[in-house]
Amino acid sequence: RDDIVAILDAFTKQSWAKGDCIVRERQRSKALHVIVDGTCDITVDGQQVNSVSQGYCVGEAALRDKTDSLVTATVVSHHGAKTWDLDKLQFKLLTHEHRQRMRRRELSGAADPVTTGKQQSDTRGSAADNADGSQAPDAEQ
Repeated sequence: RDDIVAILDAFTKQSWAKGDCIVRERQRSKALHVIVDGTCDITVDGQQVNSVSQGYCVGEAALRDKTDSLVTATVVSHHGAKTWDLDKLQFKLLTHEHRQRMRRRELSGAADPVTTGKQQSDTRGSAADNADGSQAPDAEQ
């Protein structure tokens, strides 16, 4: 839950007017943009190739480690749009904080939901237990 809150807090809300360019082809993207309202037109070499709306993400190249990642299309707000934006610095901070939390949990021995189920199933009994729950005698006795 803390991770989800941290992610949501890292995003900023942005409003775009009709015709505003959100990302431009062959330029470096500054942020990941999640469209939460409105419609955007996507063009490549000046030709419209798609129209996208709520839930679509653009500018994800900004989050890549490579500094030479360029946007492959231009995205323009059709009649106005709203986005939630996450820039590269905020993304790096989020991933760093997440790694820190996971490391602290690991060091403190806190229950990991993935391994907890396995640990519980390993301690429920062994093949040497009788059906009534009593311990079966050792084979060596």
